[in-house]
Amino acid sequence: STGVIQGIIPNSELAASTAPFGLVFSHMFNPTVGNIVTLAAVIACIGSLLGWQFTNAQVSKAAADEGLFPKIFAKTNKAGVPIIGMLIMLTAEIILAVMTISPNLISQFNALLNLAVFINMVPYILSMTGLEVLLRKNKVSTKQYRLGATVGTLAVLYSIYGVYACGATAVFGGTILTLLGYIFYGFIAARDTKPEVKAN
Repeated sequence: STGVIQGIIPNSELAASTAPFGLVFSHMFNPTVGNIVTLAAVIACIGSLLGWQFTNAQVSKAAADEGLFPKIFAKTNKAGVPIIGMLIMLTAEIILAVMTISPNLISQFNALLNLAVFINMVPYILSMTGLEVLLRKNKVSTKQYRLGATVGTLAVLYSIYGVYACGATAVFGGTILTLLGYIFYGFIAARDTKPEVKAN
């Protein structure tokens, strides 16, 4: 869809647009159709964001249930919804939005998008680098191991390229957020550490 848009709208006009999908439909049909498509895109974005909010809340709850996240994220209301976790994440998102506030919406969207991409790439890279260990522990054949290791390595390289493409600002901010996460991990990991019993 992006390629089609670039083939229809001149680059200079497309770069200045805040609603590229609506713009291309305005060119193909008329401004009214373009406005309808823009409205549909806004509704789709809102629905997607709401879906991610619920997904993130459930992921955080699952991690808290396993003892890998603060217990407050595991608390639910009568309907079983982790509402407290959702409110905490909402607060964090508002803080991020204020920290990355820009004169125009596109600049702020790009800043948050690049930050989100970097933060999501970190677990991808960690997961894929552990693939070889999982393959060996499951005693797969040599052919399966080589295939899995090759695909995993390519995925890691692509993820590293994705981190590079985010830009220095997003990588810096994302690294700070990742390091802050280790503070929580330290407290949580310490709870499961049993003191050694000294022999008499």
